Amino acid sequence: MAQNARNWKGEGEMIAEDAPALQGPVLAQRLAPWFALQLAFAARCAALAGISPAEAVTNHTAIYKRMGFGPNARGPLHEEWLALGPALDAAGSVDAQLAILMPELERRIVGYRHYSRDLFGCFSFDAPDGEGQVKLHFIPDHSDAQAGPLHASNRPARMAELKSMFAHIRQAHGEAAKSVRGLSWLYHTRAYGSLFPEAFTTSLSPDPDPALPQGMRYWGQFLTHRCQLRPETAEPFRAGLSRLDLSRLADAFPYPPLQAKASISAFYRHFGL
Repeated sequence: MAQNARNWKGEGEMIAEDAPALQGPVLAQRLAPWFALQLAFAARCAALAGISPAEAVTNHTAIYKRMGFGPNARGPLHEEWLALGPALDAAGSVDAQLAILMPELERRIVGYRHYSRDLFGCFSFDAPDGEGQVKLHFIPDHSDAQAGPLHASNRPARMAELKSMFAHIRQAHGEAAKSVRGLSWLYHTRAYGSLFPEAFTTSLSPDPDPALPQGMRYWGQFLTHRCQLRPETAEPFRAGLSRLDLSRLADAFPYPPLQAKASISAFYRHFGL
């Protein structure tokens, strides 16, 4: 793995193996401090870029996605989201913005498995694109389980899910699937990276599109699987907002997302297929 990969105490605290997923108003309320952290980041981006608060919330948080309006906030925006814009612009503070958004979040919130079709436990994938590239996703639910999906006790389950998924890809897509791409903050952790072929995890490079941090590849690092903020990441991030550089937004995050790529044949060998 890359030299910056590390073990840290949060690695095993991410998802449920033996508890129901958190959802609806309970999920929204649990995530309120996480939304507030994102709103603070958006407020700083708005001040530096000279854009409206609503535009900053749209472009620089995962809130649009978690409301179920779309997988990202690029292109035409949902009319219900646009209707919230004037109130967000007039709010005057992060707390006031959060008060505006919470009733909508309680009503509309979705988990980040919402947009995935092919689910294999904690994993899913996008079908090969025009260049034969398969995109890998890690999408566990939030829950009150004791152990998370990357805890050592759950490693056999993760490996079995990946093996099943790549067997499916091979059968369903054949030679159309030529390579695999991943993009996540989790490649900073050994517990995640060690699930994959060495050729994949030694290819790590920065996110090629860091300008709009809207996804969990950025914001997931601040949460435990119980939807509680991780102080070891959230506090330094919040403290550093005064030094935010719009030209280097990814650097503001304790674990900037990393991209990994490898031939799909390396995955077939790795999982004995």
